[in-house]
Amino acid sequence: MQRNPWGISERKEPLCSFAEIMDEEVARKLQLEEQSSSDMKAADAVEAELCERDDCIDDYTIAKLLQKDYDLEVEHTLRLKEKQYNKDDKVGISLDLLKPSREKYDSDESVEERDDEELEYVNNKLDCYTIPEFGSKGVVFQNGRCVTKHDKEICGRKNVSKFMQFPAEFNTGDAAKIDLKLSNRVFNQLKVHSINMAKRRHRVHETKEKATAELAVDTTTRMILFKMINGNLLESVDGQVATGKESVVFHAVGGSDLIQERQCSNFAVKVFKTTLNEFQNRIDYVQEDFRFKNTRKILKLWAEKEYRNLKRLKSNGLPCPDPVTVQSHVLVMSFIGDEKVSAPKLKDVQLDLVTWEVLYDELKSVVPIYQGKPFARACASPLIYF
Repeated sequence: MQRNPWGISERKEPLCSFAEIMDEEVARKLQLEEQSSSDMKAADAVEAELCERDDCIDDYTIAKLLQKDYDLEVEHTLRLKEKQYNKDDKVGISLDLLKPSREKYDSDESVEERDDEELEYVNNKLDCYTIPEFGSKGVVFQNGRCVTKHDKEICGRKNVSKFMQFPAEFNTGDAAKIDLKLSNRVFNQLKVHSINMAKRRHRVHETKEKATAELAVDTTTRMILFKMINGNLLESVDGQVATGKESVVFHAVGGSDLIQERQCSNFAVKVFKTTLNEFQNRIDYVQEDFRFKNTRKILKLWAEKEYRNLKRLKSNGLPCPDPVTVQSHVLVMSFIGDEKVSAPKLKDVQLDLVTWEVLYDELKSVVPIYQGKPFARACASPLIYF
């Protein structure tokens, strides 16, 4: 405590307590918060007032449009530089990273609008391009240089126009308004590929197209059946009736002329298989005969031989199908059965003992007819019961 020379002590103001100090700090903090909130409200009000003014909006729009025009000019300049750097090189330099990004001023616009603008720019550029007219010599001077009709750029654009005229089956894409150029080498390869594709579509090149699952009705056989139908010999060819290792039998409906002649509407069409994979030992029977070197000729001879045999059986009074005609390896004969259901074979029939005895006597009576005739039948099981 400092002493006064006059003997009177100085009285000092009492110190504030800790609670009073805390109250002052809280009051000062609240005052600052109120002041800052009032300043923010005032700033928002000023900004809202500025945004409501039409002149500010117009200025912002004008600035965006000017920025777009400037960016388009920069992009056009960069494209020219790319063309100058790359020229005709196969590997080119890209300056896309140097192009300005327009996201900062057109984020509120759709991507479709930007694409339309770019497409319009390219379309205008392509529309301005005109192919020079060449004289009788095929040479023209353009921009101080001699240009021939074999110029790489001119030929490339012509090749693109020809490329768009390829068949509809060839996926060319939409290159009508694209600055695209094709070299003669690429265009020729695409043209050859297009021709090969057209030939391949009309060519029978798969096994399933050459023969069916039964290895009988191939392309040639279908043509023979179509000719029979068109010639009114047959009206239709239905499903399969029987099959063996060398032939397949189908049910057919006869034409009007054939029905009047034969007095029946159901006929059988026997087609000899063109691929006799099941008949492994066929070569043993025809190995030395020069007539059987060709498979088609073999089948034709077999069909004609069976046609003649049926004629002989019929003329000798033996019960058998009545042959109608034979064309190549297709034999048409009468159908034994009811409607589209063929008669069962003798081995598949279930009869009583008395009926079997009657059938046995009939077979014994037929055997003498075979004797002295050029026929042979070693097994009776394939005989048809009707």
